[in-house]
Amino acid sequence: MKRSSRTPRPPKPTTATKTGVSTAERDELRRQGAKAAARGEHSISNPMGAHANMPDSTGESQDTWQFRKEAWQHGHDSQSQSKAIDGRRIGPGTQAGSVNAATDRPTSPASDDLAMLVDETRRARETLSALQEDIAWARSDEGLRTLAAMVQENRRLQEELWAQHGRAALAADSAHAALQDAVLASETDPLTRLPNRTVLWDRLAHDLALAKRQGTSLAVLFLDLDGLKQVNDRFGHDIGDLLLQHVAGILTAGMRASDTVCRTGGDEFVIVASLASGSDLEALTRKIEAAVAEPCTLGGHLISPGVSIGSAVFPDDGDQSEALVHIADAAMYRVKRIRRSSSRPV
Repeated sequence: MKRSSRTPRPPKPTTATKTGVSTAERDELRRQGAKAAARGEHSISNPMGAHANMPDSTGESQDTWQFRKEAWQHGHDSQSQSKAIDGRRIGPGTQAGSVNAATDRPTSPASDDLAMLVDETRRARETLSALQEDIAWARSDEGLRTLAAMVQENRRLQEELWAQHGRAALAADSAHAALQDAVLASETDPLTRLPNRTVLWDRLAHDLALAKRQGTSLAVLFLDLDGLKQVNDRFGHDIGDLLLQHVAGILTAGMRASDTVCRTGGDEFVIVASLASGSDLEALTRKIEAAVAEPCTLGGHLISPGVSIGSAVFPDDGDQSEALVHIADAAMYRVKRIRRSSSRPV
């Protein structure tokens, strides 16, 4: 803002007037009158009318006393007129002005608004100045280096975050795969990869419930591999393991996908298969015996294995899983005792 080049006007001298009252004293009397009007006092409250301020009491001339009285009255009347004008401007029922606590001078809404605008302008200038300083710093070499470092650090943090996401996803996949492997290992015979005893009971319960609803027959076959001990003693346990794996493959290949073939331990296997009629059980038993009895070469040794099979059928032999397996196991031992007297050569 362009400053005025005019020379400021010097203050008025405080010399006494022709009435003997100084200019400062006159201004003070006017100020007191204005304050009295601002407080709502009537003009008849002029302190010059008090007995203590009368010429008889003060010893001053009548003209001096009259000048003091008029000075006070002038300030009071001026303030009263200002209040009346402000009252007409802002409407009835609204306070026309107030007294400034710092200067003890009367104020008006217009002066209050002006003071508020001045204060807001000052704060806006301070804010603008701070912004200009920030912009200047950001454009400086130091600011540019700082911003570049911040961009680089932000990029590094993003890369690290993506790396962490990748590691977390890989760890989750590994944990899921490990869990799947653990579940599979808990349900699988490690040698033959057939379902184990745990899976047998679950599938047998499911197939038995299905057969009850559909009114069909369900066969449980208990198999014991003949001569496994002799193979282990003669050729070693490695050949015996190969024989177990060979028999597991034959049983799996000879059954339907809906049937269940499990290894329950040692040389024992259990098959759960649905039957269309009672004659199917005999045909299934002969089919399994013939397939297992086929000679095979394992580890350079020709072996002719055999198998003893016992069976139980739902609903003829029972309707509980444990009972059916127990009946089939007992039937298998009866078959094995019959064949004990005529063991197959290995």
